[in-house]
Amino acid sequence: MTTPELRGRLTLDDKASKVLKGFNGRIQGMKTQLRSAGLALTVMGGALTGLAALAIKSSQEQQIGINRLDQALKNVGTSYDAQKKAIEAVIEAQQRKTNFGDEEQRKALVLLTGIIGSHEKALRVLPTVLDAAAFSGKDLNAVLQTMPRFFAGVSNVSIAAGVSVDKLATFEERLALVQEKVNGAAAAAADPFTQLKNRMGDLLQVLGDALLPMVQRGAELFERVTRTLIAWAEEHPKLTKFIFIAVTALGALMLVLGPLLIILPALAAGMALLAGASGIGTVLLALAAITAAVIFVWKNW
Repeated sequence: MTTPELRGRLTLDDKASKVLKGFNGRIQGMKTQLRSAGLALTVMGGALTGLAALAIKSSQEQQIGINRLDQALKNVGTSYDAQKKAIEAVIEAQQRKTNFGDEEQRKALVLLTGIIGSHEKALRVLPTVLDAAAFSGKDLNAVLQTMPRFFAGVSNVSIAAGVSVDKLATFEERLALVQEKVNGAAAAAADPFTQLKNRMGDLLQVLGDALLPMVQRGAELFERVTRTLIAWAEEHPKLTKFIFIAVTALGALMLVLGPLLIILPALAAGMALLAGASGIGTVLLALAAITAAVIFVWKNW
């Protein structure tokens, strides 16, 4: 190597060393801010995503409950839309003063309507059934296994209320007897924290009601796209195999690049040290260029 070539090489090494040191300084100077910002965005993103998922799930569950109640009402000659105002007024009043949320009340109405055979009687009985559950300390679902049969006249004993009647007792007599025994028990057992939880559930349902239609449309679109892809894959098996292999390879590459980006600050610091300690600046400059290219591709993917 001639003297001019040697001088040129040393000059290149010196420039490369300065570039790498500057690059490392910028990365290290932003490390704390980037870490804090990344952590904050991760937490906020996870919280918002989780909240949206809960809201959509809550709204969907409510809609399923309404659909089940609607079917039970249709079986006795009416519908949820026709009775919505009266039903929701009773449910709202009970939720305000008891621990029973709207969804479990609708589930109760499904059973009461189906077994008693009258939506009007089922709605009249609902508050009393809630009182009986609180009075007996039993789970509402457990009470609903027997009490609807008592009001329907199929059974003459109400275990939850601790009463029995003659088999000829009318619906009104049965209801009056149970009310005399358990009236007000659900309101007396009201827990503010349970009521707050129910209200939070209502809020999630309202938020979910706004998001659910978009999710449903997205699911329908995804289902159509999936059908199209399946049909295309069946018509082009060899090309599908090639694409799958390529995507798998890309996934493996991402698994390598991901950790590399995470440890980028440490790599930059190490390269800067090596550049200062030896004459391999040209190689390190190339590595820095590759790293910068990876970052550029990642940001603009």
